[in-house]
Amino acid sequence: MDWVTLTRDQVDRDELPRICIVCGEPATKSVNKTFSYRPPWVEYLYFAGIFPGLIAEHMYSQEMRVSCPVCQQHGNHWSRLAWVASVGWLLAVPFALVVLAACKVSDLDDDWRTLVFVAAGAGLGLAIWLAIVIRFAVTTIKVSKISSSGDEITLHRVSDAFAKSAGVTKEPPGASERDGCAEDDPDPPVRSVKEMRNEKVNLSQKLEQFDERWGPRIVGELNGQQVKLAKLEGEFVWHHHEEEDELFMVLRGRLQIHLRERTIELDEGEFFIVPRGVEHKPVAAEEVHVLILEPSSTLNTGNVRNERTVDDPERL
Repeated sequence: MDWVTLTRDQVDRDELPRICIVCGEPATKSVNKTFSYRPPWVEYLYFAGIFPGLIAEHMYSQEMRVSCPVCQQHGNHWSRLAWVASVGWLLAVPFALVVLAACKVSDLDDDWRTLVFVAAGAGLGLAIWLAIVIRFAVTTIKVSKISSSGDEITLHRVSDAFAKSAGVTKEPPGASERDGCAEDDPDPPVRSVKEMRNEKVNLSQKLEQFDERWGPRIVGELNGQQVKLAKLEGEFVWHHHEEEDELFMVLRGRLQIHLRERTIELDEGEFFIVPRGVEHKPVAAEEVHVLILEPSSTLNTGNVRNERTVDDPERL
């Protein structure tokens, strides 16, 4: 589980990657969730009285509505906790009834002992309910901070894959301050996607930062798509992508994209879009530099996993 900081611009434009925010699998739908946040110090004002606390909470509470991408399995990620917390305590009733029935079957005539056993059964049901609530509470994605300007929201317990695609901090917000090293750390923990979009990108400079063949690097994102650079040489593996189209644009050299029925040859400045579901194999007789545009959920080897599979491409 990871931390991720999203910008309001990113949320309002629905530019979140189509990756399940809970597990990292490809998302099949979105769930609208309103996250509420209040500074931690607000709750201490309740010790001074209910009215100071309510006033501070009204003045300093922040909300942000996020359309969270999820897979089919996690469509009820937030509603499950609310449902279990509100009605799950009723588990105590069937447990108590089962114990009561057992007492009747065993002809237990002592009313006090029967009462104790029934209470124990109800307590067991409540304990199971409490354990389920705690389990859901510690695994449910929650808000850690909303900036005072309301321009950014930080979420905790999101999937690593979603965090790496959307812009992530590996430490809880304020962790460096608590450790007393905030002034010594010149680099902020978060580099949001909004900040990345505000930077000019020089492809030649980015290409100079790595030499690995067949190892794509992320250099930009837009509308759930990732812009990647890669250096290719030799033959890749036959594969296809079930849900994603993939664009290859040659920046330097010559690239062949083998399809089952034909071969596409690309020179510098040319591109080709491989449709989803189509088997293909890139081949480079000599070193080729390419720009790739594809959805953030795309795995470089598609339906195949081997030594060239890159689950988490590096960001430049």
